[in-house]
Amino acid sequence: MIDIAKKAEELGLNLQEIAIIFQSPDGKSRLQELISTKQREQNLIELIVATFRKEQEMLESISARDMFLLLRMTDNSPSLEEILNVFSLLSTDEIDVLEMNKQASAKENTTYTMKNAKATVNRLKMIANAIEKGIEK
Repeated sequence: MIDIAKKAEELGLNLQEIAIIFQSPDGKSRLQELISTKQREQNLIELIVATFRKEQEMLESISARDMFLLLRMTDNSPSLEEILNVFSLLSTDEIDVLEMNKQASAKENTTYTMKNAKATVNRLKMIANAIEKGIEK
């Protein structure tokens, strides 16, 4: 039980999500499923960023469909929808790692470039540290 709680905390689950464990007889399995989903999301973000870093120089900009083709034979083998979700997350104003290069009528064909990833990591760490210090005061 402690391992599940620790993993839930590491993945940033909120109290409402963790409370699933107490809401029904199958609460533990539902929480484990949520943890598994969040872990997959984390793994896909890592995989997509790493693939962008490796492939962007040759391809210049990458679409979700390109990424799907690049990753379809990997262990994680993400769906096109999962890739679109990660692209959407990484291109938000708050995160701003991916920048739209060329918009297409189909979302999966819109191309992106990766920019300032290290600066984004530093900015997000600074924000996280400030929040953590504020909580501790």
